[in-house]
Amino acid sequence: MENNIAKNKEVVRTLLVDAMPHGNFDFIKEVVSKDAITQRAGFANLFISQGDAIPPRGNFLEWVEKGWKPLSESLTNQTVEVYDLMGDGNKVLMRYHMTAIHKNTFAGVPATGKKVEWDEIASIEFGEDGKIKSLWFMCEELKLALELGLKVIK
Repeated sequence: MENNIAKNKEVVRTLLVDAMPHGNFDFIKEVVSKDAITQRAGFANLFISQGDAIPPRGNFLEWVEKGWKPLSESLTNQTVEVYDLMGDGNKVLMRYHMTAIHKNTFAGVPATGKKVEWDEIASIEFGEDGKIKSLWFMCEELKLALELGLKVIK
């Protein structure tokens, strides 16, 4: 069991620190089940509040195709600093800090060219086949919205 936890933690680290920020879709498809579900996309509420078309939940591989591509084209030069990486049973939790350059329209906000940053948490569950079956993300949406210049209405 301990070997599986260590392996799962390394898969999550590689997925979130390398594969997703650098668009390594071959690795993503290798470690994620075809039926994997995104329970909550990291920017779900920000997208919904701006009427953006990126789906907040659903099949993860479909989300990568429809949602990650425009997101990564808008927030480029992504880097990830891992704060915590914990595993228990078939679940891995990672808390991390992301930075990116706001290069194209994101959540309705035209490119600013500014560096933006936020903290995020990912909870990822592995299936019996060793592949990721469920993903859940939560990020500092309000912090990012304010950095992008969105106004909070009281």
